[in-house]
Amino acid sequence: CGRPPLNTKIVGGQDATPGSWPWQVSIQTGGRHFCGGSLISENWVLSAAHCFQSISAKYITLLLGIKSLEGVNPDMQQRGASKIIVNQNYSSSTSDNDIALVLLSSSVKYNDYVLPVCLATSNSFFPGDTKAWVTGFGKINSSGSLSQLNVCGRAPLNTKIVGGEDAAAGSWPWQVSFQKGGNHFCGGSLISKNWVLSAAHCFQSITAPDITIYLGLASLEGSNANRQTATTSNIILHQAYDPVSNDNDIALVQLDSPVTFNYYVVPVCLTASNSFLPAGTNVWVTGFGRIGSNVNLPSPQTLQEVEVPIVSNSDCGNSYSPTSITNNMICAGLSQGGKDSCQGDSGGPLVIRVNGIWVQGGIVSFGYGCAQPNYPGTLAQLSECGQPPLNTKIVGGQDAAPGSWPWQ
Repeated sequence: CGRPPLNTKIVGGQDATPGSWPWQVSIQTGGRHFCGGSLISENWVLSAAHCFQSISAKYITLLLGIKSLEGVNPDMQQRGASKIIVNQNYSSSTSDNDIALVLLSSSVKYNDYVLPVCLATSNSFFPGDTKAWVTGFGKINSSGSLSQLNVCGRAPLNTKIVGGEDAAAGSWPWQVSFQKGGNHFCGGSLISKNWVLSAAHCFQSITAPDITIYLGLASLEGSNANRQTATTSNIILHQAYDPVSNDNDIALVQLDSPVTFNYYVVPVCLTASNSFLPAGTNVWVTGFGRIGSNVNLPSPQTLQEVEVPIVSNSDCGNSYSPTSITNNMICAGLSQGGKDSCQGDSGGPLVIRVNGIWVQGGIVSFGYGCAQPNYPGTLAQLSECGQPPLNTKIVGGQDAAPGSWPWQ
């Protein structure tokens, strides 16, 4: 242990030669690196406790023997995690005892590129000015936030669990909870640092000062270490919204202050104006709403996710009525029922993954009951919003009011 045969001791924050640090581990979820670790035996990896506050073992992949996070890594070994043990004295507030052990799903094979590091003895002492080495795949500057250019639609912790189950923390980092008096009433999706997209019907009987907006939530109850809270003083309803037919059920909510992008708070990308989702296309819907008609989401009210297919507007109209489903709507669900959005999911996103990027194509709007056979959920279709429907201050040739065109 502790003898890297290929270590050339490159100083000063430079690239490491392959094999220089053969105990280095990349801990990933959804194909994204989020923490490092060190191999200490054939079955165990040492890491930091704070890395695992919001994620469980089943969502983790560990990569060993890699020289970079991208490209070809011929010496790579990949393992899952079967158990995570956090130091019993770990304090998340002070970061004291920030230590964790990860049990690998199977033993690694030692070679020149995968070797364990030796551990210091219990009576070891490092005097001041002792030179030490630190390795990792993390950032090379101290910027605490990500730019939207690089993160739109990229959910770094997304593991795509199917079928109306709990979502892993960070899987859908654009998900928003709108609350009044501490109670969730609608969902939404973050589309920039200052704007949230939701459904117009959510705001018919409530005023902006009564609303609190939560982002980065894993659940509605309990500890949410990555939570960000916002308020709003400006809600813009689609100018053609019809509360009777639910046509153009779209709203924009302006945040009073910008959010900070990180792994748990990321904007979703919006579909192009000419986008089309053919029938049978599988899409995802997320939300904190009920899990059945009059069945509340059980404690701790973890964010739910479900994969459902697109239903053609003609078939959807046959279920409701031909005139009730307009070109501004999109339908999704199973003919046999069992998977759908429900009360409290309104305003939340319908998304599809395109070339590794999550794109929002719809907003949860209305339906008949929840997951009823032959009654798919109905959503506002974003691809029909290419014309400027959300601008309420179009006055020929004058200056645009701030926020009128938030995608400009």
